[in-house]
Amino acid sequence: KMYDLNEDDIQIIHDVNKILVVINDDYKKMVSKDQTKSSPYSMLNEEIDNLSNRLSMMENDFDQALKSLGNMYDDEVRAREQLEEIQQFLKICKDQMRSYKLPVINNSYFVQLNEANEAINEVIKELEKKPIVIKILNTRVDTARDLVLKLYNTTTDMIKTARLAEMAIVYGNRYRSKFEEVNQGLNDAEEYFYKGNYKDSLDTSIKVTSVVDENIYRKLMGIYEK
Repeated sequence: KMYDLNEDDIQIIHDVNKILVVINDDYKKMVSKDQTKSSPYSMLNEEIDNLSNRLSMMENDFDQALKSLGNMYDDEVRAREQLEEIQQFLKICKDQMRSYKLPVINNSYFVQLNEANEAINEVIKELEKKPIVIKILNTRVDTARDLVLKLYNTTTDMIKTARLAEMAIVYGNRYRSKFEEVNQGLNDAEEYFYKGNYKDSLDTSIKVTSVVDENIYRKLMGIYEK
């Protein structure tokens, strides 16, 4: 997998490579001296210490480069995991909409749905790029998550409101024949409902039915939450 190494990361890798080549050459020279007995032991020992120190410093630089690459890999893995979670939330939204067949779904909902789908596709495109640009990938993931969570909240709120409105109308039907005000109000609530104005439908049905049953909302919530 290719990643978007910044200039500092690339420079560290080049520097480490150069240092390693020099250390290797110096090591060969030292070995040659030892074999020819051209240098005293104390000097060779000093050179070994020097090579060891240089190797240690090079390892620290190399570890830093590896850590940078490791962080990029972790970011990619995290992004893929978050993408799966985001897609699962989107699936929940679609399943909820299929299971509760609303008579009307407003255009604004489809706008949110399309925005969420497009944002997810942008994440997928970013993950398929070579090299992967981690900063852009993370931004794409954040955008997709925000849009899908917004859609999820819209979906659950809309379905809850519609279900409560429908329940309120059904509950209020028992008072239609006795109270003309309730009858007319529920007629209005039904009209709102079938036009997709679920909040207006709920508010209207609650308002007219509470005239004869002031505890209607509490009763509806009790039934809804069972």
